[in-house]
Amino acid sequence: MLHLMVLTQGLAATYFIYEGTIIIDQGDSDSHFFSDGDTVYITYAFDYSVKDTYPDDPNYGLYPDATASLRFYHVESGFEAHFTGGNTSVLMNQNPDGNPARSDDGIFIFGSTPLNNPELGDNAVGSLSFEAVGDSSMFDKDKLPDGPIDLSMSNLELNFSSSYDYIILYMDLEFVSQGPFDIQ
Repeated sequence: MLHLMVLTQGLAATYFIYEGTIIIDQGDSDSHFFSDGDTVYITYAFDYSVKDTYPDDPNYGLYPDATASLRFYHVESGFEAHFTGGNTSVLMNQNPDGNPARSDDGIFIFGSTPLNNPELGDNAVGSLSFEAVGDSSMFDKDKLPDGPIDLSMSNLELNFSSSYDYIILYMDLEFVSQGPFDIQ
């Protein structure tokens, strides 16, 4: 098993590692680097000291710069993109298609500052965004999750620095492990 560790110093938190496969690869640029069925790892950690900017809204939590770490690793190519410093949003009981009978929860994790220099071909990856949406049992509060969550249907967007090009990878992920993480 591949272990992705981040070694920094400071405030303790927890990292979460998920392993899975790419279901669909789409985008505008360099999508030939990834194929359906490829193995991927997603690792994230939050800065739990960040406060919700919407504390009075029980169905929406916005945590500015709460992403302590968001890391994507593609096993087949060895490509890794590792980012920090982005917002995280937690949504509960949303009706994405306007159907009042349907209620979804979701999490959106953004990484805006690269900790390595990820490049695909001639394109530098400028940011990562990770999204997972599930049924209304995914979260019981609009707070940053402090345990594993269901990421069976999720996607990752790699945005390139020098253009509006991007790659979206739809993935089926399963929780692998968690451990201590020190926030810088």
